Amino acid sequence: MEQLKIRWAEFEAAHKRLEEDSDVGPDDPYFKEDKYDKTYEAFLMNLGLFQDRLLKVKAETLRLGTQPAADGKVNDMDVNRTKLPAIVIGDFSGDIQDWVRFRDTFREMVIERPNLPNIFKMNYLRSYVKGEAAELLQEVPSGGDHFATAWQVLLSHYDNKRLLINKLMTKLMSLPAMANDSATELMRVLNGVRNLLQALKALGSPIDQWDHFTVFLTRSKISPKCQSKWEDSLMCLPTITSYQPSCRDTKKWPHLKGLQLADPNFERPGRIDVLLSTQIHARVIQEGLRKGDDNAPIAMKSRLGWILSGRADKTSQGGTIVCLQTNGQLDDLLRSFWEIEEPPRALPWSTEDKLCEEHYKKNTVRLSDGRYQVRLPKKLEAPIDWVNSRQIARSCLLSLERKFVRNPKLRTEYSTAIAQMIESDQMRKVAIEPQDYGAHYFLPHHAVVKESSTTTRVRPVFNASARNAAGHSLNENLMTGPNLLPQLVLVLAHWRCYPIAFVADVSKMYLQVRLHPDDWARRSKSRNRSLRSYYDHVWMWTLGFPGQSHSTKIG
Repeated sequence: MEQLKIRWAEFEAAHKRLEEDSDVGPDDPYFKEDKYDKTYEAFLMNLGLFQDRLLKVKAETLRLGTQPAADGKVNDMDVNRTKLPAIVIGDFSGDIQDWVRFRDTFREMVIERPNLPNIFKMNYLRSYVKGEAAELLQEVPSGGDHFATAWQVLLSHYDNKRLLINKLMTKLMSLPAMANDSATELMRVLNGVRNLLQALKALGSPIDQWDHFTVFLTRSKISPKCQSKWEDSLMCLPTITSYQPSCRDTKKWPHLKGLQLADPNFERPGRIDVLLSTQIHARVIQEGLRKGDDNAPIAMKSRLGWILSGRADKTSQGGTIVCLQTNGQLDDLLRSFWEIEEPPRALPWSTEDKLCEEHYKKNTVRLSDGRYQVRLPKKLEAPIDWVNSRQIARSCLLSLERKFVRNPKLRTEYSTAIAQMIESDQMRKVAIEPQDYGAHYFLPHHAVVKESSTTTRVRPVFNASARNAAGHSLNENLMTGPNLLPQLVLVLAHWRCYPIAFVADVSKMYLQVRLHPDDWARRSKSRNRSLRSYYDHVWMWTLGFPGQSHSTKIG
């Protein structure tokens, strides 16, 4: 296997000499027949065969419980390594919403398992990764020595907190409303909102500050009938009053003599039969009013009989307390319901937010062509050596090429988009020596297709959240700055102020912002020219996509 790797290194050296030979042009059979790609595929296939054979030998060695040491002696293997139990994790097929579950489970049950060889970890990984996720690992060799690289490829592609939150928010906003007034549909909506909010909370979203938005959203998902019952339940109190009448002898109130009272036994405690609204009360009241002294009740004539109200002398048995009981939780719910329209409070800036703002003011200038130029707001602990970022970008590029083989139209549109970026002077081609790879951050990129777009149906997306072998990404080493986006509640409130709303998009807006020349050496991207067997390096000297503020975060 080592001899195979040596031969491949010799072939790559010869290939590089052909690229640099001015007498060898693109029409040479070597390039025209894609000899490099075919040889590379043969190399990977044979390397895989060697590694599969090695895996079988190691598995047999583990089954026998012995393994030869470097000095030729045979040591007993750990029992946990010879009798591994079946690990049930659940497949991961590339669904971003399922990534957190798979990542945490695989890390706990496989990666952190003591005495488990890397070759076994790689075997478990390949057995549980399917579909699109498995395609990302096709270019990674199968040996245990390459497990860390394979796991890092998955982390770089899927471990994107911003993308996860966007997916969950999209699912929350598009949660189907109740199809009918059944309890099953009501619980589906309530559980769906609750589960998605908990998932967002696990990712660090401040859902505790979303009470107004949560009530507003949940109410919009339930049926009008359930909305009515819900609002009625807010206005229904379990206890109307604790009033217990206790009065003196009614014969001492001469103005009540001979009246047919609605409640002849009003002086004795009893349950409340009915509670009348003010509208009903006004309809049953008739002409007729009897008054006594200041300490006597007033009698009003009604269709139900004479109704008593007002004061009554207290007896010597003790006082009577009249109160209205409310539930504290119900009070909080009512407050949340009626405060939906209240503008949220602005959060204070952190120390890093202030530093980022100062960096923006100090380093942002406007060029003669009208464009703005910025500097990357690097954190103090940002690494100097971006180990292995080119290999990860190259793996993503090869995966993209396989999609192009299946979809020639996508290849044409994507190549056109890249060419336009170069022609628009948003990227520049450069030469990077292998020994200088570590000084550059290579941006993985992939195609995003948006059928509804009126400007660009296919566009390249650059992922500056991809982590290198050391676990670092460009995004996490840049200050994000304060959140300058308007809060969703304010956007919704403003939206309702006008009868008609327009949605517009500025084509390639963030690509119009220049990057300072001193920061060019910190990021570049790899591209395969016309699916040929050699790679160009291109400086990204405009910003790719915005972050949380000032367009400082890329990807």
